Amino acid sequence: MARPSNTSVRRQQIVLASIRLLARQGHAGGSMAELAQECGLSQGLLHYHFSDRSQILAAVLAELERRLLDRVRLLTAGARDPEEELDAWVQALLSPQSGDAEAMAAWVALGTAAAQEPDLRALYRGGLERLVTATGLLCGDRPRGSAEALIALVEGSWRVGSLAPGLIPEGGPLAAARLMLGLSPSTEDPTVRQLRAIRELAPLELPEATWAELSQGWTSAGRHYHSLEHLLALSLAWLDVAEEGRWNDAAQVWLALLFHDAVYVPGAPDNEERSAQLLLKHRPEALRAAELVRLTAAHGSLDRRPLDEDARLFLDCDTAILGAPADQYRRYAAQVAAEWAPVVDADGWRQGRTAFLNGLLAQKRIFLSDRFHDLLEAQARWNLAAELAGATS
Repeated sequence: MARPSNTSVRRQQIVLASIRLLARQGHAGGSMAELAQECGLSQGLLHYHFSDRSQILAAVLAELERRLLDRVRLLTAGARDPEEELDAWVQALLSPQSGDAEAMAAWVALGTAAAQEPDLRALYRGGLERLVTATGLLCGDRPRGSAEALIALVEGSWRVGSLAPGLIPEGGPLAAARLMLGLSPSTEDPTVRQLRAIRELAPLELPEATWAELSQGWTSAGRHYHSLEHLLALSLAWLDVAEEGRWNDAAQVWLALLFHDAVYVPGAPDNEERSAQLLLKHRPEALRAAELVRLTAAHGSLDRRPLDEDARLFLDCDTAILGAPADQYRRYAAQVAAEWAPVVDADGWRQGRTAFLNGLLAQKRIFLSDRFHDLLEAQARWNLAAELAGATS
């Protein structure tokens, strides 16, 4: 396979910088000179990758929609019926824990600009129409106009939340949407839903005893990030790669994902080996999967060249959180810190984390596969640099 150019990473870098500027500065989103400074690129490079501002804004809209759909997939996975699926969609749009305030502010800024720019208005309207259509498919036999009313509520709440933070009580729009649609929030333990979703994605059968031991491990005390939510996110990433036909042995990779953090004690030197041994206890023939699990002990220090594509993609699925939207990345960093709090004091954590961040940033590329490198490299480098700046300030 030919070595890819940096085009996709540069384009991503420009789009992410545009989102930050839109969120920070409002509908103007800054000049091309300001965008170039935010990217750390020349204006010439901006114009090389995008012929004009409207092309950049179209790519921004596509990125914002992608983020929303990723959030929706995570929340709707494991829904037992159409009511739960619709409620999960509403949560993705309106939950205060949706974790992407920057994207919401950028969307509001684009809407303001669309009122003045006909070309952008057409793009923005298309995004709204797609949201209405997706919502309408989930609304079932509810009164006509329910989907449109929900998207109008979303637009209004995002706008007020961006321009006048704190004016609307937290959770108010979500409660209003549920009332309007006649929804009752699920009382099911989220871990039950997450485990059900993971089992539904499984490409092979496992005995109940295996699932029981896995569930006990993944829900053990002290897990904040390395939880079933993390495993579900990885399972969805595995599914994306599978649907693209990229796995050579999808079942072995899935077993590796399922067991890779089944044993997790912060600071313990043998988590990966014990997880691999647990895998072999339940699937003695899964030697390839156990090999992949052991590779996770070397995250951030592996040379991609000796690894085959399954290994590269598997390891990148596990570290994809590094390239998540900024708010979600900050949540991940806080969760990992909470896991380590009983093990190391604040100074020790800061020193260790700083070394880890510097090590990742020093790598020529953070993601080992071309797929994840193209999708997430620029955001990951921005996230890591932002955390490092905070840790050393």
